[in-house]
Amino acid sequence: MEAEAEIEALRSIFGEDIVVETNQDKSVTVVRRKVRPNDEEGVSSASVVVECELSREYPEVSPKVRLLNPRGISEESHQQLIEEVRQRLADNIGMPIIFDILQHCADFVFEHQHSSSLSCPICLCPMTSASVSVTPCDHYAHTECLELHCVHTRKQLGEKLAARDFKMCDDIDRSLRCPVCREVIEEEVEPILPHTSPPRRGRKSAPRGRESTPCQLPPQQAQKDFDFDWGR
Repeated sequence: MEAEAEIEALRSIFGEDIVVETNQDKSVTVVRRKVRPNDEEGVSSASVVVECELSREYPEVSPKVRLLNPRGISEESHQQLIEEVRQRLADNIGMPIIFDILQHCADFVFEHQHSSSLSCPICLCPMTSASVSVTPCDHYAHTECLELHCVHTRKQLGEKLAARDFKMCDDIDRSLRCPVCREVIEEEVEPILPHTSPPRRGRKSAPRGRESTPCQLPPQQAQKDFDFDWGR
């Protein structure tokens, strides 16, 4: 009952940011939240996923806490945070501890985030909440920069296809990838063809005036160590 009351309190504070999963016999409950810095602008890309596994004996038995997918902090800082969380658990056996762990992680990430996590990984300029988009792999950049990255990828694809006269091109990567981690954002993008290239066979050409229209990525209103090479 004490755990249920704590979880309800967390839901009232964090809303949909809190994910709660329970196994079939309700012997284990997992509480998960992606923690970001408590910064005023809300545009830092630093984050860590905090996962607390609670047994039926919680809080008498401390939860198992995992800190997953660290972004925008060094490996050394990640390990330091793990040790600090372990110490907090040891010092608070028998006490509700989930909110304290979440708050401590948010404060820690804010204090130890790389300065680059506050900058666009493409243009390296500061990000503001009004102009930031997030990729499916949880990397942040200026919306305009991501759109330019998409156009650049499509132009490169068009040049590669044209260089082979659109023959034997099965080995060419047609995907749009994250400029930070190279994960696939879109499996296949429409190429932008060089003006001197012949029309492709078997496929309709893009309407004139629309061939360079950038793909749109979802804007992020609130909110890692980045490095981007346009030549990759």
